[in-house]
Amino acid sequence: MGAMTLPTFKLSDKELLATDSFKYLGSFFANEGSMSREMDVRNVRALAAFRQFQDIWASPKLSNKQKMDVCRTSVFPVFLYGCETWTWTEV
Repeated sequence: MGAMTLPTFKLSDKELLATDSFKYLGSFFANEGSMSREMDVRNVRALAAFRQFQDIWASPKLSNKQKMDVCRTSVFPVFLYGCETWTWTEV
């Protein structure tokens, strides 16, 4: 398929720049519906959040349940932020 031509828009006689992707409320969107950039960003941020708790993961004083509670409340939300806007193309 050929390259997609982006439409032009005007607002108060000023032409707005067209883009094939943009960031809105902390999430990346692409005009072809791809979520790959957003998923890459979410993975990196969740891994960074996970690494902040290295002392907790290595602690023998905490149970696995306590460690999972930390993960559910502090790491998963970082990864899942904005998931209600993600497009699903594969199951």
